[in-house]
Amino acid sequence: FIVNTTNWILNKPRKYNLLDGNNDLQIEYYSYDGVQNQAPQDKGELTRVDKWSSTDGVQTTIYDYDFYGNLISITDALGRITEYDYGINDYTYTFKERETNALGHVTNYEYDLGTGNLLWQEKNNIKTYYYYDNFSRIWKEVEAYDSYYSPTKEYVYTFDGIAPEKVQVLEKISENETRETLYFYDGFGNFVQMKQEADGNLSIVKDFFYDDKSRIKAESIPYYLSKDSEFSLTSTYTTNYSYDALDRVIQIRNPDGTRKIIKYVQYNVTTLDERNNKIVYLLDAYDRIINIYEYNSFPELNNTWNNFYSNTTYSYDVADHLIKIIDNQSNVYSYSYDSLGRRVGMSDSDLGC
Repeated sequence: FIVNTTNWILNKPRKYNLLDGNNDLQIEYYSYDGVQNQAPQDKGELTRVDKWSSTDGVQTTIYDYDFYGNLISITDALGRITEYDYGINDYTYTFKERETNALGHVTNYEYDLGTGNLLWQEKNNIKTYYYYDNFSRIWKEVEAYDSYYSPTKEYVYTFDGIAPEKVQVLEKISENETRETLYFYDGFGNFVQMKQEADGNLSIVKDFFYDDKSRIKAESIPYYLSKDSEFSLTSTYTTNYSYDALDRVIQIRNPDGTRKIIKYVQYNVTTLDERNNKIVYLLDAYDRIINIYEYNSFPELNNTWNNFYSNTTYSYDVADHLIKIIDNQSNVYSYSYDSLGRRVGMSDSDLGC
């Protein structure tokens, strides 16, 4: 880290170095307030990042800021510049009002200065407008060729303090036709039902059920109901979930009564599918899969390492890149990366390379 004790700038890293044994795998240098290899001057604004590339030398990214600390430009390692403009209409210089990419494509924005709500955005001279209700909730979205009185999308909130509460979304699908989707929420804000308008005066419905910890304990398969605008609960075909004390799913019961079981024992995760096929995943200390053992119709869920028909091994480097796979036939697949994490090489025994 590099510090400026006078201005209490104490948390700025100067160098990041990832080692693989005694070798440098990744190196990054950080500069602040427009100076290199020195302590931050007054603000601690990140202005330069130099990344060592094992194939292309040093890759430098430059950041520039205005007087208020707003990021106004980024120049990447290829010299491509993305610019951000403030203060066009917003005299407080709070909101980004224009973005220009390296190809000169411009996107304009305008905000409500009181609420921070986006009022419109413009791309290729085409504006999309946004309107809000008195609670700053999105109310209407108006795209090209639509209007305030005939919006592209409209939101209607029916909140009366009695659960479930309802949000109605009307989305235009043709010049004179809209499609209705209803979202219902319980008193804790959990999403409990969706009704989407379908053909033939019907709705497609899906339900969600929660336990006392607000975990999904069941969800219905989508089903048809006669179209209406109220909450209804008629589904009997659900997928059910059970959890352990750490909120991990340990059983999934399907609508047809079949089930999938998951068991966690330290760094082993064992699954038993609906046909009693067992798969054991062995994890390392970083929760990366390092072995997969596959079994056929194993009758019991346990950690016995015998009788598997397939074992696949995975290896990683210190940067979490997958560098080797060895399958059950002892075929080896190797991968190599440069210091920027880009894959630059591959060895596949099946392809003879």
